[in-house]
Amino acid sequence: MYGRNHFGRLVNYPTPSHVSLNSRPMSFTCPPAGCPPHLALIWPLIWLQVLALRLWVRTHYGRGQLFRWAVTPTGYVYLDALADIADPAPARDL
Repeated sequence: MYGRNHFGRLVNYPTPSHVSLNSRPMSFTCPPAGCPPHLALIWPLIWLQVLALRLWVRTHYGRGQLFRWAVTPTGYVYLDALADIADPAPARDL
């Protein structure tokens, strides 16, 4: 899901896999719905920053970590939030 944070920046909110979005998918050549026109022009550069951020999160927190990223009005991508997910299967005492 996409929206704006309290600074007015475009934000990508993590979406559970069972939720269906009516917006078009994001890719290298297709910016998300609601992307401002001045950012749509540089979307491939933004997408590469998102991929680099995803790689950094996977390296430091693991593959399943949910995170939210945002874009500044000038096109810089930054990490907005990390989901604090508890371990779904706690260790059993033996």
